[in-house]
Amino acid sequence: SVTAFSQTRVEVQVENVSDTLEVYFRQGYSTWDPSYMGNAQRMEAFVKRFSDLHNRDRVFNKISKIHIVSGCSPEGSWALNQKLSKTRATRIRGVLKSYISLPDSVIVEDSRGVNWAGLREMVVADPNMPYKDEVLDKLDNAPELQKNDKGRMVEVRKLRLMYLRDGKP
Repeated sequence: SVTAFSQTRVEVQVENVSDTLEVYFRQGYSTWDPSYMGNAQRMEAFVKRFSDLHNRDRVFNKISKIHIVSGCSPEGSWALNQKLSKTRATRIRGVLKSYISLPDSVIVEDSRGVNWAGLREMVVADPNMPYKDEVLDKLDNAPELQKNDKGRMVEVRKLRLMYLRDGKP
């Protein structure tokens, strides 16, 4: 399922306590959709845990970092995926701030473009993945980008995956 690529993760570190929230986007979109894949329920549970900590420990004075990690699936160009990933991180920042009063100084956005690690996890977890070892080899060893003989940047990893075994994997 492509949706696993379209995941944005929010990691909160408060002194020696941490928490993670995962939200999902529809393929190719950066619009926050609370009804999609249980986003609203996960967000509400995360906010409740955060509020419980705040009420118990006055934790807002102790927040060290809120790390928003965003990515997307490999469809589309490299530039488009970079922009989509960045927009998703910014969107989630806004959503979080609508639930919780947070200083901008503790929020770090990390937009990664294509979520290659998420794709790798899906391949490893799929017992029926054809040519799994070859796919993992491409994911682990092919550079994401590389200059071709004409000096243009080429999406090497994506192309090698697309053409592997005539696209069967």
